[in-house]
Amino acid sequence: MNTKYLSFLLLLIPYIFKNHVSAHEDLFNENVTTMHDGELSKFITNNEIVLAMFYAP
Repeated sequence: MNTKYLSFLLLLIPYIFKNHVSAHEDLFNENVTTMHDGELSKFITNNEIVLAMFYAP
């Protein structure tokens, strides 16, 4: 019985995470687009994990 609830919870995690990312997407895009090109490339190389969290399906 507990495995049913656990599998259901694991099924819901991507949907919850997707809604959370959508809520913060505008703020993140606004911060990235205000950076200059050199600063943006430096930001991407230093923060690959952050970008993966925002854009992973």
